[in-house]
Amino acid sequence: MFMIQTEFDHIFRTYHAALCVYARGIVNDAHIAEDLVEDVFLNIWQRDDRKKAIVGDWRPFLYISVRNRCYSYLRQYKKTVPVEAIPLSIADEEDMEILYIEINRQVMQALEKLPEQCGKVVRMSYLENLSTSEIASRLGITESTVYNHKKRGISLLKEMLSGAVFYSIIDLLH
Repeated sequence: MFMIQTEFDHIFRTYHAALCVYARGIVNDAHIAEDLVEDVFLNIWQRDDRKKAIVGDWRPFLYISVRNRCYSYLRQYKKTVPVEAIPLSIADEEDMEILYIEINRQVMQALEKLPEQCGKVVRMSYLENLSTSEIASRLGITESTVYNHKKRGISLLKEMLSGAVFYSIIDLLH
């Protein structure tokens, strides 16, 4: 599924103004805040992976991206985080919770889309923490087959979970 201009425009119109207000609360400058928000949107549009399916809610991804962009700006220009932004440290935990819930939802949806046996193996391995030999025993397959299902499942999940989930995780790491 390609992200077409109309979809991007819809996301931009839906979130731009609110993100500018949010960014202004961090950097205390409306013009800089708008530039930083537009940088986030430009970055999304210019990414090669924008052609991949984007699943889920853009809100957590955008707010966290804007917050991170604002903090990077403040660090770059050696400004301190304004006192008004300090409550955001509490909001950071809320942002993380929102992001965790969204990522978890998307992972579970992706797991449901895996081929049946492959999905069973991945769930048993990563959600139930079973060993390869335990999975093989329970499903009546060889350990080699379990390994192949895990490898294929992870590969398929990586393909399905690119887009917003992938970029949210990347932004959290920077």
